[in-house]
Amino acid sequence: LVLFCGLLLGPRAALVAGALYALSFAAVGWAVASGTISLLPGQALDPLQWENWVRTGLMATTATVMTGVGVAHVVRTIEGALAAKVAVLEQLRQEHLQRTEAEAALGRAQEVLERAGKLEAVGLLAGGVAHDFNNTLAVILGWAELVQSDPRDSAQVQAGAAAILRAAREGGELTRRLLSLSRRDIGAPRVVDLRAFLEGQLPALRRVLPDDVLVEVRYADAPHVFVDESQLQQALLNLVINARDAMERGGRIDLGVGSVELDAATAASYGLRPGRYTQLRVRDTGKGMDAATRARLFEPFFTTKPPGRGTGLGLFSVYGVVRSALGHVTVESEPGQGTEFTLLLPGTEAALEAASGPAPWACNTLGGGTVLVAEDDAQVRRIMTETLRRAGAQVLEAEDVRAAITRSREHPGAIDLLCADGIMPGLPTRALLDEIRSTRPNCSILICSGHVNEELLRRDLTTGAYEFLHKPFSAADLVARARRAMEMKPA
Repeated sequence: LVLFCGLLLGPRAALVAGALYALSFAAVGWAVASGTISLLPGQALDPLQWENWVRTGLMATTATVMTGVGVAHVVRTIEGALAAKVAVLEQLRQEHLQRTEAEAALGRAQEVLERAGKLEAVGLLAGGVAHDFNNTLAVILGWAELVQSDPRDSAQVQAGAAAILRAAREGGELTRRLLSLSRRDIGAPRVVDLRAFLEGQLPALRRVLPDDVLVEVRYADAPHVFVDESQLQQALLNLVINARDAMERGGRIDLGVGSVELDAATAASYGLRPGRYTQLRVRDTGKGMDAATRARLFEPFFTTKPPGRGTGLGLFSVYGVVRSALGHVTVESEPGQGTEFTLLLPGTEAALEAASGPAPWACNTLGGGTVLVAEDDAQVRRIMTETLRRAGAQVLEAEDVRAAITRSREHPGAIDLLCADGIMPGLPTRALLDEIRSTRPNCSILICSGHVNEELLRRDLTTGAYEFLHKPFSAADLVARARRAMEMKPA
């Protein structure tokens, strides 16, 4: 009993048990000695025997109690040591789990960075090819239009010039599609009402869907975004077609519009600035995707469709369009649970602009003024100069940023408009814009380019800080946009 109490209940319990044992032993010895009880019938203990009995019992009890207390102390010590070891092991386990989670998060971040690097490399390749090809098309468009506008040419020459113009414009559309695969295309952004945009797209979307696929639209609010509407239309169409192909037995596509405020940490994880963003969501009830598919979803030429049904560029182009608008695209999906794409686009509170064509003015002239043309391609610079001079402007030419800054500083009179390429060798275009803004605050600015590498300049263009003309452009496009820029003086 003493050992049991010491092992399970501790030293104090061992002492109490030992004391009770000693008392009971002494009581039994006294009862036997006094004859109250007997060990054997007719037998009793004399006082000497009783004394020896009690002495022996007390010594045994004391030894037992000391043993119980000692064992209990040893057990408690071992338990304390084991508890400390267990605590250390638990702490090590938690640290291992945290380190494992951190390594997994780092691995995922590295994968995202590698995918972004691949997409960026494709974008740089596409942008470089498109930039050079756009310059060639701009020369073809410009001279063909000048030939077509000369009334002295025969009908056969006029027809040939018209055919050249059509082919050049088709080539321009091809480069636009190539640039939309990257995040370098500025496009023709304007303020777009997403509610009106979706309502206008619904008939076209329903035409590409079978009868067993329903489309529902939900509006949390009615935000506006500053984006190229044609590019957004193509991105939405690609997402809807992707959702259709994921629902072989029919289903439902939910389109949603809302807004969200991104804090600094979330925005940084998306490569965005913190602030308010507009959400355009496309959700389907299809078969969904596993983690391995989601990881490669936006890679060029990656597709899960059978041969002949997919090129692997649809979602890649969606990525390019959204990044061109300085936004981000996310995807949530699980096998058998459907897929939801969310386009995050920078929101704007600006009023909806009226759509305008490239040449809305009846008189396609500038009516005077001085224009500084900064363009590194000699043929493009020549056709721009010729077009602007025929429109009535005095033209100053510069082959790069340094030359343009020198011409601006040396010119004694006013300069009404700067027409600059978005990409030139040497100093960045932004250096020229800063120079013009500081030394000639009344000079309007028109950027003529197929794509722009400088992030700060891209942000200025997508917020409407400067006028923009997408290459390749015709002579009429150049004059019309130049006149618009000159009429809208900088603030």
